[in-house]
Amino acid sequence: MLKLDVKKYVDEQFDNLNQFAKATGLNYQAAQKIYNGETTRITFDNLESICKTLNVTPNDIFIFDDSNKESKQNPTKIPIFHSVKVKPESIHTNESSNVALYRLIQEIVDSSLNDKLRNIDIKIQNKSDDK
Repeated sequence: MLKLDVKKYVDEQFDNLNQFAKATGLNYQAAQKIYNGETTRITFDNLESICKTLNVTPNDIFIFDDSNKESKQNPTKIPIFHSVKVKPESIHTNESSNVALYRLIQEIVDSSLNDKLRNIDIKIQNKSDDK
């Protein structure tokens, strides 16, 4: 099961949970559930706000917690998102935000696909070299 683990980041950057709630724009109860790892859903807007406030990526705060195993006390971090470098010059700030966002997403997808295709090509070449 995926869970949010923000406690260490919040404790490092804020004196109390109320400051974290105000900084992210969340109500106190929602911030408290997120802080305690009790939340079961989160909107992209709230996730974005938390990541910006804590200066982290979703990959930093998502953990995999398998409740059926003893690893419950030591949840394992898993990579949720693949890091992609985006050239700042490819994002045009004079365009509407929807178009800029579309271009950014398109660049991320293209980059990920190129990486995957390169890996497939390497595997195919290695198999043909074995013969």
